[in-house]
Amino acid sequence: MIMDHDIATEHFATLELEEFASIPPHDPGADESPQREGQGVAAARDAGLPHRERLPNRRGGYTQKARVGGQKIYLRTGDYADGRLGEIFIDMHKEGATFRSLMNNFAIAISLGLQHGVPLEKFVDAFRGTRFEPAGLVEGNERIDHATSILDYIFRELAVSYLGRDDLATDQPDEAGLE
Repeated sequence: MIMDHDIATEHFATLELEEFASIPPHDPGADESPQREGQGVAAARDAGLPHRERLPNRRGGYTQKARVGGQKIYLRTGDYADGRLGEIFIDMHKEGATFRSLMNNFAIAISLGLQHGVPLEKFVDAFRGTRFEPAGLVEGNERIDHATSILDYIFRELAVSYLGRDDLATDQPDEAGLE
């Protein structure tokens, strides 16, 4: 089943609310914290679940078309009004439905993380340098000319564009004539 990005995030929000509603109220006088089978200690109702900062209906962003190791990829972003990254979309063609679905769901997970306050820097640190095919020469991006995987390319591109991390670009600004 292929799920649209907005449908998936709405589905996640519904599940989150259902989960929150099923948590019994915390009894401060209880000796033990309640356990749920295989899930550890249940969160108290006032424990403060992370707040999701929703994006505006009309939002900025960009589309970057590139090829990594000969594989075409479209990276699309959605920004908050203040210019922060709030969502990503990853479109790849000719890789098969399974790979496309995995990349789509990966993008949803990253987007939800960003909307719940996970800093982009954490994602960059986690996925930069990952190695798997397709990999190799990057065409269509004037700042990055080689990537060790699609994820390496995506997070280096996001780091350069949103975090000003020129150290992750292949060419430094003065070398690329981009000053």
